[in-house]
Amino acid sequence: MSGFGKKNAGPNRAANGSFGKKTNRTMPDPIVTSQSYQIPSMTSSDDFGSQESYGNSSLQLGRPAFWIRIVAMAIDGVILFIPMLAISAVVATEESFTLMIIVLGLLQIFYHTAMEASPMQGTLGKFCCGLVVTDNHGAPLSFGRSLLRNSIGRALTGWCPFFIGYIIGAFREDKKTVHDLIAKTVVRYRGASYSSFEHAFG
Repeated sequence: MSGFGKKNAGPNRAANGSFGKKTNRTMPDPIVTSQSYQIPSMTSSDDFGSQESYGNSSLQLGRPAFWIRIVAMAIDGVILFIPMLAISAVVATEESFTLMIIVLGLLQIFYHTAMEASPMQGTLGKFCCGLVVTDNHGAPLSFGRSLLRNSIGRALTGWCPFFIGYIIGAFREDKKTVHDLIAKTVVRYRGASYSSFEHAFG
């Protein structure tokens, strides 16, 4: 009997001792890998302000490239051509040449001012290119600010020699032309975040 008990003591000690120690052993901390942990993204699809830290491309920051604005201006020129041609045919005489220039100038001012202060926030040319005009905080333009931009602002832009008033927009980081600087406005892609825009340009 005693021998039988001794033979069974070994397995019992192994079960209660060595096996018990293994189950009580502290497990090492799990290794965090790129597959088990996802770093949160610092950007969003419409938050171009936060994307500024990753690059300076015009599309990321919501600022249109200079040539996009040229295309929008060309489209507006085609749209205004017919009414301007009609006005010229009515008042185009040697005596009324000055009047014709004034009427054509007022037509352009009214068109740009009314469209940029409207819910479209831009002319038909800008709409076709996916652009809007806002103030420096991303808010829609008031009629007064739009009028300032398209009257005094555009007049000073046009008076700059060699189209410098427009060309500076190609070299400035914020893509502003002279009339944008005067009226404190910015042309941007439609759908960019207002809050992020204020962070980037405010």
